[in-house]
Amino acid sequence: MTQRRGEKPAISIQEHMAIDVCPGPIQPIKQISDYFPRYPRGPPPAAPLRPPSPALSTSSSASTSSPATAAAESDRPNEDKPDRAGAGAAASSPSARRDEDPDVEGYDSDDSTTLGTLEFSLQYDQENNALHCTINRAKGLKSMDHNGLSDPYVKLHLLPGASKANKLRTKTLHNTLNPVWSETLTYYGITDEDMVRKTLRISVCDEDKFRHNEFIGETRIPLKKLKPNQIKNFNNCLEKQLPEFCYDIKYADLTKKTLEVTVWDYDIGKSNDFIGGVSLGINANGERLKHWFDCLKNKDKKIERWHTLTNELPGSLND
Repeated sequence: MTQRRGEKPAISIQEHMAIDVCPGPIQPIKQISDYFPRYPRGPPPAAPLRPPSPALSTSSSASTSSPATAAAESDRPNEDKPDRAGAGAAASSPSARRDEDPDVEGYDSDDSTTLGTLEFSLQYDQENNALHCTINRAKGLKSMDHNGLSDPYVKLHLLPGASKANKLRTKTLHNTLNPVWSETLTYYGITDEDMVRKTLRISVCDEDKFRHNEFIGETRIPLKKLKPNQIKNFNNCLEKQLPEFCYDIKYADLTKKTLEVTVWDYDIGKSNDFIGGVSLGINANGERLKHWFDCLKNKDKKIERWHTLTNELPGSLND
């Protein structure tokens, strides 16, 4: 093909597509290990060679890599050994520590992310109306700081209830993923009725001096699992924090109540836009009514359902 000086070469559609799609040979990856979890003490044991089905291959790799990473992280020798607090130490006053709610908005994790485990024990002292919570230690916490470590502390919260008196916390241990607190926090004025209807939420957070404290993970224990005057030990995996709203209401009153759930679009400088809503209660229909009845029939049991939002505002918002 001849070409005059100063004239741009003509490129056919086929040639143009080839140039765009195939810019050149694929360069070899210099370090393939960057794309896989690292194991400080060697790779995990090889899995048996059997061809998994294509539908399960992604979930299987996610579930097997996470425990191995946690085990490798917790087995690092002499990583950090914080000073142990004396067992049975009373919780200090909330004003003595920097205690602000952790930042959950920026929390990014999925089911394959290892958050760590927490060892603790609970005892209901029925004679003195006290609940003793001994926070022993955590293992393999998720790294939250740039140095690959965290500054963890544990916060307790009795649900339902939102007052400051319901919240207790341990001291903060710095630069560690395997903290040892050995610290006892005590709730006083706990009644037998509280032991039946309340839940203890135990959260592990990372303290930050210059930004918001960051949430690492949590576990929840219904107090009805405890027997009076007996110590019960736990070693629980930490879980993600889920949005949850609690209402302090008598069971008998639920038959006369309606739960309205609405979803809105937040706007700055003008009114928020209503997206949709759903109402659950005795006056609902179909699956919404069935969901409400299932909750009433299964006391102290979580009942989850999917519902389609409607574009009609609930009755209380139209008034």
